[in-house]
Amino acid sequence: MNMDEALQFVETLLAQRGHRLNDLERKIFQGAWQGKSYKEIHRVYDLGISLEHMMRNVGPTLWKHLRDAVGEPIRMKDLQGPIQRAYAAKAQAVLPAIASSFVPSMPSLPVSEPRGLSLPQHRTQTDWGMAPDVGIFCGRDRDIAELQERIELDRCRLIFLLGIAGIGKTCLGIRLGQHIAHQGDFDAVIWRSLTNQPSLNLLLEDLLQTLQELLPGNPPWSSNLLLNLWYYLRNYRCLILLDGLERLLPSGSEEYSAEYEAYGSFLRRLGEAYHNSCVILTSRERPQATSTLAGSGDSSPVYYYWLEELGEESAREMLASKFDLSGSDRDWSLLIRLYVGNPLALNAAASQIQDLYAGAIDRFLAVHATETAIFGEIRQVLEQQLAQLSRQEQIIVDCLARIGEPMPRTRILTEVTAPLSNEQLDQCLQKLLWRSLLVLENFYYMLHPLVQKYAQGRLGL
Repeated sequence: MNMDEALQFVETLLAQRGHRLNDLERKIFQGAWQGKSYKEIHRVYDLGISLEHMMRNVGPTLWKHLRDAVGEPIRMKDLQGPIQRAYAAKAQAVLPAIASSFVPSMPSLPVSEPRGLSLPQHRTQTDWGMAPDVGIFCGRDRDIAELQERIELDRCRLIFLLGIAGIGKTCLGIRLGQHIAHQGDFDAVIWRSLTNQPSLNLLLEDLLQTLQELLPGNPPWSSNLLLNLWYYLRNYRCLILLDGLERLLPSGSEEYSAEYEAYGSFLRRLGEAYHNSCVILTSRERPQATSTLAGSGDSSPVYYYWLEELGEESAREMLASKFDLSGSDRDWSLLIRLYVGNPLALNAAASQIQDLYAGAIDRFLAVHATETAIFGEIRQVLEQQLAQLSRQEQIIVDCLARIGEPMPRTRILTEVTAPLSNEQLDQCLQKLLWRSLLVLENFYYMLHPLVQKYAQGRLGL
């Protein structure tokens, strides 16, 4: 079956259901049939739309129409199989009627059953556990598009969603999961929190019980929980979101306990061994247990995604929807830049402005523009993170806070108050970067602005 035949067959099928392909859908279908990715289709064809719009709207809508028409799941990277099976089934259904006028006794040909595991009505089954209500969600469209591309096009098996406390990792993970569940290309979406530090066995038991309830079939069962989980990850398309990985990671100079070494082995297995699913973990820290896993390349099954601050427009929209604040455009801009577009810090500051300054941003800035106040939960988290650093890491943080400007590593080595070897300095700088406390630009190191302000306040600077 060549591409032209497939396109003609699909147009006939969809027309019978009241949908006619437009030129844009036709080009996307042709590109996908040839094995092209969304990126390649967008580059080769003059579509007149953005890549993001094609990935998030036009493409998924087309696959949904085709899925309904052929009666089995349609995915961009597995397009030809379902279309060819539907074509064969259609031909076999027509053959008996044609043959009966020549050979009345000719038996009808059996219609082959669709291969693979699929859900009734092709709906994504979900279990959100005790996931918080995302509610008002502003900005992050580009982040969702980037992560969705890694999941759907690059087929990443393991994604780490990383960033400083309060930046919005949990909300983004939930909204991404909701978006993917709505598209219906996955068989199951599950969200779980790791904040209560469950043992690996407890987590696996919970996931297996949930998957048994959500998905059809009777899988082979063994005493090895990981093998049982792999049955689902390999034979179905599952998205599992695990929130708050940093609670399981050792602090300072601590080593992994036997329990958390098991988690480290589990994470490495998720990235290294083949399966058909995707596991996303949110964390303030990149785990050292995955340091040997290559990641973030276009063809890598492992991806580390560092979440950045909200832009001014999105941050203002978020605050205006929840608080009764007033101020000029300049006031709004200063407030958002003061807290580096961090949603948690901005929400805490906005609460103070509304309660103590009658919602007047300028009055708040008159007090705190030069002496940033770190409020509420963000202060508690930063205090906890800095308290968990090793002695050498704390010395480097204090040095950077005291100097108050970006520094190359050679200067850090001479400015610290205790002698460090080059090896010790490199290890500490890497850990601080992985903990989202440090920023590296053009070989110059500086504390994250919120960490800088908190650390300077702690030192009385």
